[in-house]
Formats: sequence, C-alpha cells, structure tokens
Amino acid sequence: DLSFEVLSFLAIESVSRLVCAAVDLREACSVYGPGGWRLVTPHLQLTSGNCMKWVQQAWLPSIKWLQARELSARACQVLSVGLERRGPAAARALVSLDLHSTKLSGSAGMVVAALRACTGLRSLNLSRTRLRDDGAEMLAGALAPEDISTGRCK
Repeated sequence: DLSFEVLSFLAIESVSRLVCAAVDLREACSVYGPGGWRLVTPHLQLTSGNCMKWVQQAWLPSIKWLQARELSARACQVLSVGLERRGPAAARALVSLDLHSTKLSGSAGMVVAALRACTGLRSLNLSRTRLRDDGAEMLAGALAPEDISTGRCK
C-alpha cells in the first residue's frame, strides 16, 4: 500500500497531525482496533518522555522498526506491556528492535515475547542494555531453546 510506504518516512508526531487534518487522512493513517483509534506508523522512535503516550496511541501490529534507546525503567515497563499484548493488537511485524542502553531489569520478558511473536525479526540491538542474570537466561533460552531431556538445542 502506497500510504504505508509514505508513512515509513514520517515521525509519529507528523502522523498524529495528519490524522487530525482530514477524514481521508485519518482513514489512511489510523486503524480502529480494541480501545479505539490507533496510529499506523512503520517506524516508531521512543524516549523515556514520550513512551507512554506513543505506545498507547500506536497500532503495534504495523510497526516494523522500533527504536527505544536509553529508556528508563518506568518507560521500559510501559513498552513491556505493549509488546506483551496478544491477539489482534500484538506487535508481530517487527523487523528491527533497538533497545540500546535500556534498563530491562524485570522486563526481559518483553524481549522474549517479541522474539516469539515476530518471526521476521532480523535485527535485535541489546548493546549496553541492563539485564539481570535471570533475564539473560530467559533471552538465551528464547534465542536457542534447549531440549530438557538431552541438553541440546532444538
């Protein structure tokens, strides 16, 4: 769809303004889902300051590139709730997930959920990300699940 390709070049703030401009633009730039209208944006850049607002307003199944660098623990919890959604509102189109320098303490499950739901994920950036030991073990188990009876990767 051409409108989806054009949206790839726009920040979510611009998509939000387009939705308010006209009915035709609202239909091209948003989806009516559980809980109301959500913005369609293939590229989502989150910060600690805007994470709560944009995770609630974005249509997560449309996001292909998610950049959430240097998120605080609170913002990471908000993103975690969004990425762990199931059903039609689940984030399953991710191609790239960038969590550079994010504080994932207690939220490693969101990365595991994204790995399981997004079969087309090609890039996962966890450099300088804070993971506790149990989070690192969860992540390793999701990346290379092992058979309990043999101890080998499946």
